[in-house]
Amino acid sequence: MKGIKNLKVSAKLYLLSGIAVVGMLVLVIMSLILMKDLNGATKIIAQKWMPSCTLSDQMNTSLSNVRLYKTTAVTGKSDEEVSTNITKVEEAVSQLDGHIAAYGNYVTTAEGRGLYEALQSAWSAYKQVDTRVMNLAKEGKLEEAEQLLKGDEGVAVYNNVTMALDNLSDFNTRGSDGAYEDSNSTYSRAMILTFIVLAIIIVIGVVFSAVIIRGIRTPVQELEAAVVEMVKGNFEVSIKYEAKDELGVVAEQFRGLISKLNAI
Repeated sequence: MKGIKNLKVSAKLYLLSGIAVVGMLVLVIMSLILMKDLNGATKIIAQKWMPSCTLSDQMNTSLSNVRLYKTTAVTGKSDEEVSTNITKVEEAVSQLDGHIAAYGNYVTTAEGRGLYEALQSAWSAYKQVDTRVMNLAKEGKLEEAEQLLKGDEGVAVYNNVTMALDNLSDFNTRGSDGAYEDSNSTYSRAMILTFIVLAIIIVIGVVFSAVIIRGIRTPVQELEAAVVEMVKGNFEVSIKYEAKDELGVVAEQFRGLISKLNAI
């Protein structure tokens, strides 16, 4: 603190202002870094897990539609009903193909890749049976188509696709929950660090402010008291303040003046 004492008054004030500016810069830089981390966590949720969950739901809906339309097609009461539902099945299958292909863009982990490949394999096996069912329905062999659809083979491939989709949905739910927890953790850490840094800056600012203010106030009060005594005619006053700043120069001049007055 002796070094601060010898600084010019203007330098002390500049030092105090500099500490405030540096503190604000540190706080701003740290906030930007933490905001970047938080933004990264939010992007993972928005760009990966939300689309993955949405596509997973859409695939489940499309599979249900395929099953519904196919069942209606093989049990149709008229050629028109059969034809209409066969068209709907083909559209739903095409839609599910699109969803599965789109989902591949969001696979980034080994576990996710394994589940995705399991779904592709199950869906490929399902479509093979689906093609046979639809061909029988188009040929008017509705009883055979229904037997294949509701038989062991048809039920097995459907259950395999359903299981693959359920596993994928569970994976997406766990992933999105984990990303959400990471985002909350990043936010909490950012808030805690911000308050800690802010508290440190405030403490440092208060300490330096107290030192600088005291370094200015103390000699001023001592000089003021000396002047008051001299005005009263008392020249037996002592000024103890010594420093290389402006106030130290003034104190030295007062000591010289007092010595000369006492010598008269």
